[in-house]
Amino acid sequence: MKRAALALIAASVISGPAAHALSVIPPTFQELVSAADTVVDGTVTGVRTALEQQAGRDIPFTYVTIDVIDTLKGTPGKTIELRIMGGTVGDLTMEIPGVPKFKVGEHDLFFINGNGSTFCPLVAVPHGYYPISKRQSDGAEVVLRSNGAPLETPAQVAEGLH
Repeated sequence: MKRAALALIAASVISGPAAHALSVIPPTFQELVSAADTVVDGTVTGVRTALEQQAGRDIPFTYVTIDVIDTLKGTPGKTIELRIMGGTVGDLTMEIPGVPKFKVGEHDLFFINGNGSTFCPLVAVPHGYYPISKRQSDGAEVVLRSNGAPLETPAQVAEGLH
């Protein structure tokens, strides 16, 4: 019961009363970079959830700590803590489709804007997050899209995630 109510609250907070799912128009690579106030290559070193009061209700938020390896845009410092609506605290769960989930130890590229003031500080939500993985055949680092597909050209940023 709490989960369904939270999903409805999240949908109304994000997109207004007619929302059913999160839909994001994929940006071009130039739009992605332009919209970001911060772009970093980093490692996730912490993931925690906590409740916050929003409109008189307890809403779970996930806090993702990133150790910055390289700054590509902005001046973030050595660590960043992203504040993302959703998560699980006790028996209370809120999940927003399309919002990435993070694990400690992941190496990722993050395109960030509005951290702390939006429901998700990743530019165009799933389009603002690119995992970096080691290719099994030769150990080379490969940039992936949030759906796990390799990102081979900047033009692919503007393609939908299936």
